Amino acid sequence: MGNDGQSITFPAGRSGKAAWVLMLTGLVFSGVAAFMAYNVWDELHSPRISYFALMVQGMILLGFGLFSPALLLGGLYMRCNQLQLDAGPQVLVTTRRFLGFNHQRSIAVADVEGMAERIVGRMGQGVESELEYAIDAYMKDGQRIRLGDGIQGQQEAELLLAHLQALTGIEHRPDPATYRLQRSITPTWVLWLPVLFKSTGILIFGLTIAAFLADFW
Repeated sequence: MGNDGQSITFPAGRSGKAAWVLMLTGLVFSGVAAFMAYNVWDELHSPRISYFALMVQGMILLGFGLFSPALLLGGLYMRCNQLQLDAGPQVLVTTRRFLGFNHQRSIAVADVEGMAERIVGRMGQGVESELEYAIDAYMKDGQRIRLGDGIQGQQEAELLLAHLQALTGIEHRPDPATYRLQRSITPTWVLWLPVLFKSTGILIFGLTIAAFLADFW
């Protein structure tokens, strides 16, 4: 607590269980990709190559090989990132730290329309489930900026939100389910992704048929 506000740190590892689930899934996917890579290598060095088997194993390798790094990195991010909020009556400053990299953002309180908490994660089922909350600032220009995350339990989220409201004077509490966020302009290359995926799918299907026929020649 300082003369002009308060600094709140959301420590690394606050989403521990979800992070471990992602990392474990990533490791399993990596194992499948490594096994498929071995099969591809073994098939390429066999006396008579089965092109159909090579094609199928290659597609499995590509699929699991693409997802495993993303899952591992996502779990590592959830496990290691730290968020710091410096809150004052006039300005909110968020600083995200991850593996030595910092990303800081300054928000004028006058530009904030409201603040609200929302559920961003759930572990388990039924009454035994654990809910994870985040607190967001909803800007007048339609943006949503994260102020705090990895908060375990609704009571803790409510208390923290009430504290921030008292500190900043922002009383409006929008419903996250009905709040309309500003839509960013979609880059041109994104519009071509469906065409690229369809073309790739057709190409893979054609190559699979060709590989199947090549095995009988």
